[in-house]
Amino acid sequence: MAEDREQARPLEGEARRNAIAALLKNSDAPISGAALGQKFSVSRQVIVQDIALLRTRYPQIISTHRGYILSKPAAVRWIFKVNHGRGDIAQELNMIVDTGARVVDVFVRHPIYGEIKAPLNIASRRDVELFSQRLATEDIRPLTEITDGIHYHTVEAESADRLELVRERLAGAGILLGAETLGE
Repeated sequence: MAEDREQARPLEGEARRNAIAALLKNSDAPISGAALGQKFSVSRQVIVQDIALLRTRYPQIISTHRGYILSKPAAVRWIFKVNHGRGDIAQELNMIVDTGARVVDVFVRHPIYGEIKAPLNIASRRDVELFSQRLATEDIRPLTEITDGIHYHTVEAESADRLELVRERLAGAGILLGAETLGE
């Protein structure tokens, strides 16, 4: 009986953070702060603090609109510079994920504020659909509106061939302004 009570107690501090890290390492999908809070019987705010502490050990933990994920390194990353309007966001993202690549982030280069970056972690048409729904229902202005449609995406894939396919598709759609490789 006393043993059952021991197991029922929520994990404390470092033990909980280690358990969160293990969950993130073994998950291919984002895990929401609310789900982690429920699993460990703590508030979402405690999870936010735990994630902040975990990022000192695991800087590849990123937050997405669907939760936390531990980014697994891909073989190749490129940056694509594109230009299009708000109505073309889903089409652009689908062109990328349909190649098997993942959109890591979006960023703009502002003349006064410098680089402004937001994590996306979009890897499937379902991710694109959820992102697009959120953009529409929450009446959010996309980051690209700051620079009249010109923006950048860090995209990762298993091989340079896949990223070359992304380049071809974006160029074919007439939205590609440039591409650069990151440490191949």
